[in-house]
Amino acid sequence: MKKLLCIICMLSCALFSFSQERQWKDINYADDNLEGHKLDIYLPGNGQAKYKVVVLIYGSAWFANNAKQMAFQSMGKPLLNAGFAVVSINHRSSGDAKFPAQINDVKAAIRYIRGNAAKYNFDTSFIGITGFSSGGHLSSLAGTTNGVKSYTVGSKTVDIEGNVGNYKKFSSNVDAVVDWFGPIDMSKMENCSNTKGADSPEAALIGGAPADNLDMIALLNPMTYVDKNDPKFLVIHGDADNVVPYCQSKNFADLLKENKILDEFMLIPDGQHGPITFNEVTFKKMTSFFEKHAKNDIKKSFDNYFYKDAAEEVAVDNDGFIRRWLILEPISKPSRTNAIFTDSYLKRVLCDTTYFANQFTMTPKDGQTVKVGKDKLKWHALDSKNFNVKLFRLSYGLQKPIYGVLYWNVTVINSDKEIKNVRMAVGSNSGSQWWLNGEPAIMLSNDRRMVKDDCVSPRMTLKKGKNIVRGAVINGPGMSDFCVRFIDENGEPVKGITVSYK
Repeated sequence: MKKLLCIICMLSCALFSFSQERQWKDINYADDNLEGHKLDIYLPGNGQAKYKVVVLIYGSAWFANNAKQMAFQSMGKPLLNAGFAVVSINHRSSGDAKFPAQINDVKAAIRYIRGNAAKYNFDTSFIGITGFSSGGHLSSLAGTTNGVKSYTVGSKTVDIEGNVGNYKKFSSNVDAVVDWFGPIDMSKMENCSNTKGADSPEAALIGGAPADNLDMIALLNPMTYVDKNDPKFLVIHGDADNVVPYCQSKNFADLLKENKILDEFMLIPDGQHGPITFNEVTFKKMTSFFEKHAKNDIKKSFDNYFYKDAAEEVAVDNDGFIRRWLILEPISKPSRTNAIFTDSYLKRVLCDTTYFANQFTMTPKDGQTVKVGKDKLKWHALDSKNFNVKLFRLSYGLQKPIYGVLYWNVTVINSDKEIKNVRMAVGSNSGSQWWLNGEPAIMLSNDRRMVKDDCVSPRMTLKKGKNIVRGAVINGPGMSDFCVRFIDENGEPVKGITVSYK
């Protein structure tokens, strides 16, 4: 009997131990000694191999640099019970550093999560973010600035992405946002119509009276950055909130709805700045929202913009654009501005620099890898659903860097006859270099946007049989895409050709 009781006790202890949530506390995501650069990780105890992630940000009117435990106690448990990994983060306070330090910290923490996914069993195909009060503001700002490196309003420019931490090659994008009564438009914090004074929390955040710094107030406002490509939002606010007026969320929700990225705006009767607004129903709404969008994870980036056609050869489209490409995962090439993309710079980095073996001669295969420095990068054989190949969407789908990168692209053009006096017509965002059969065809330099036939090569010959088109596209801040076609002597698209991977 004693032996049986011992066995039962041992089994119970083992089961209890297995079911326990795993935690890591006070991890510094910036590789420094700042209190404001620490985070806590909580994993559910259900034994899954990987967990999709939700990031929590506390509210403090931006005055606190260590309230991550309070954020978890406020709203972390429902998310943990729903099966999400919960990462509660600190950020620098307004006393530590002025804006944009706080959003720089948030983005650095997200990059840290992606950079350490294997270590902590994160499934970074989905990273949601939520916060209350000033944490709602930072969560919303993180969502509306996906892919935004820097931004200018009037005479003010801010570096939104920042340079915090050691994981700069990873994306800081988030996939869904829950904003709990966050202040959004600080130009209308007083009675929903005016700025507050020089003693307000937002004044401390920007280092000056809001009325005297309207450009910076606009840069602080998540609404400044809203577009239709932003993630989905759930916005929650109490109608009795006497700290942040609910018009802040109402106006924000109206703009999100206009851009078709609002799931729901919940106005809670008698809800205050936390009390009553935090309740079982709203917590369930939050977890259901994240569960819904976690199912439609990052893979949708492929589904919306790329597919794989089983045919060995495909035709160019009706306008002659080439949609089938072998694309190498992005090579890190950090650049804070596109202004450096001069002819001489592009020649050096695109034509004269070797990144991997046989880069100017190989015709890669789908799934083949090459070594670039310490990184092993994979080639992807894809057909684009658009005439312009959206490289940033590929990066987003792969959870790879989106900006400050270099893409290599290869395709094979098949012609049943020799076609003389054709010209390669290219558009790209931003700089690029293109080759036909190993010979330089055209360079697109300087800071430009993708425009059809933006630059046209000298007259060339498509030989009978197979022709190799190779391109290198580089960007700094901002997105990246390209389009390529051949045009004849009359400027009409060349159509009697097909495209293949080999």
